[in-house]
Amino acid sequence: MKKAPCKNVILFITLSAVLTYFGCATKNVVSPTSTLNSATEINKISVQCKGCGEIVVLDGSKETIRHNCGAAIDALKIFQAKNALLSKFESVSEEDVRKNGCLACHEGIEEINPKMAFIQNIGGRGKGCSVCHEGNPNANTREEAHKGMYSNPSNLWLVADGKGCGKCHSKTGSIMQVTSNSSDPHGQEDHAYRMQRGLMSTTMGIIASTLSANGLLPIGVRKYANVDVDAPFSPVPLCGTEIYKEWVKQAIGQGAIDHLNHVDKLVTFDEAVKEWGVPKAMMVDYYRKECARCHLWTDGAKYRGDRRAGGCAACHVLYSNNAHYEGNDPTIFKEEVDKPLMHKITTKIPSVQCTRCHTRGKRIGTNFVGIMEFPYNSPFTDTGMPQVRLHDKRYLHIGADVHYQRGMECVDCHTSADIHGDGNIYPTTDHAVEIECTDCHGTPTQYPWELPIGYGDALELKGNIRSVFVKEKKEYILTARGNPFGNVLKEGERLKLIDSHGNTHEVPVLKSINSDKLWKTMDAEVAMSKIPHLKRMECYSCHSVWAPQCYGCHLKEDFSGKTTGGVKTQVDWLTSTWNHDAYGRTQ
Repeated sequence: MKKAPCKNVILFITLSAVLTYFGCATKNVVSPTSTLNSATEINKISVQCKGCGEIVVLDGSKETIRHNCGAAIDALKIFQAKNALLSKFESVSEEDVRKNGCLACHEGIEEINPKMAFIQNIGGRGKGCSVCHEGNPNANTREEAHKGMYSNPSNLWLVADGKGCGKCHSKTGSIMQVTSNSSDPHGQEDHAYRMQRGLMSTTMGIIASTLSANGLLPIGVRKYANVDVDAPFSPVPLCGTEIYKEWVKQAIGQGAIDHLNHVDKLVTFDEAVKEWGVPKAMMVDYYRKECARCHLWTDGAKYRGDRRAGGCAACHVLYSNNAHYEGNDPTIFKEEVDKPLMHKITTKIPSVQCTRCHTRGKRIGTNFVGIMEFPYNSPFTDTGMPQVRLHDKRYLHIGADVHYQRGMECVDCHTSADIHGDGNIYPTTDHAVEIECTDCHGTPTQYPWELPIGYGDALELKGNIRSVFVKEKKEYILTARGNPFGNVLKEGERLKLIDSHGNTHEVPVLKSINSDKLWKTMDAEVAMSKIPHLKRMECYSCHSVWAPQCYGCHLKEDFSGKTTGGVKTQVDWLTSTWNHDAYGRTQ
């Protein structure tokens, strides 16, 4: 089995759960702030307070509001400014539409991606936008042009129906099949199918930990996900090299990792009460209202730093912490929050995008960039105001991961199979993630390419030495499970990693350090080469600067639908996700 000692795990400990029970869980859902088929209707606008930087939602009920920090916000002026902008684009001439399609209004919008730029002009200039977004590029009014339009073509509800990204990135019903070499020179495809079954969509491990740690299910029983999903091609992975597929086959066959052919969506709170009673059922409600905000079938929370799109765009379309649009589309109201940074798709994903979700559970995103949750307002800003909250929290800056300090991002190590999945339904990250520290750094006695397939993972394939993957006369090293790293090149006995910013890093290789006696201290030599830690422990058992822990925390659960004091409405994120409309938008 995969090495267990010293691994960080998710612990949900109900030490002193305070129940405010009114008979049933709330069924509150998120209402859309505007309707694409009625584009002139504006109900709410989210803006950033000029005084303190916090996000404020204006609903038009007051002309002026005074925020908690004391700053005045002229809501009427903001609504008038947005309406004035929209009124400029109510209609354009038919001649302009004939010549420019969608660009009759959206002239200046960014090229979505160099490889996809040709799509925009399929059928004529500005007409190809409808390939992804649908709508009517030949209409000369805003309302008619936007009818049937998908604002986010990567929404998983649409993709699962063969629309949007599913047209090219899934074999099922696609008009073409796109193979990505961005993180793997071997080439990987079926991204849409794989992503629907990946852990960022199912979050099965978090659900299982929440339920089993609190006595609802036996430890090791993993039967629930955010949505019902099947894996008809399981257990054969739909991507990767032949040795990768062989490793998965043997690991599953020998019980080293698990997979499932089907998983059910998590029960509702009412169903949980019937099954387990109160207070155990509170953990289902807790998951649905807290943890479930981070999965790819929904757009997530709307706090500063959390705003993102759902589906593929959750990673591939970047947002700033303040979620302001900084591009050149003249139709977008720049003062409004909840917009992507640009109209661009990228595979060069910065770690700050990962922290839109990965700030909870294991806190891996905040660990990586070196910020720790802090209950106080300090350190204060230079104007004496409390620091602006991020992810609805305040932080202290402490030691960041060494890779982050060197300018690397999460995607510089994690592979396509890690992130998208491989088409199988895996219950936890240990079963799904294919990389190990030794994949790049090796051991004091073996170079990475001398290690067997599966070294440091759940199962070693004895006699299968990794060697390298060769393409166009370049040698790429392999992950523990046998897929090539698309950015780590072997040159003799040296390794070079090219990060997503284009910078080249010399990878410290332990065997070279050991043979050349380049240890920085005698303690390092003893720890790494004299004591066989690597056989029993993960590298990050010692090499993590710090890690959060949950001991001493209390969970306060409120079934009434309001937080303490009845101020903030709670959302059942799964009910919200399942209640989506024809455009994939959650209700």
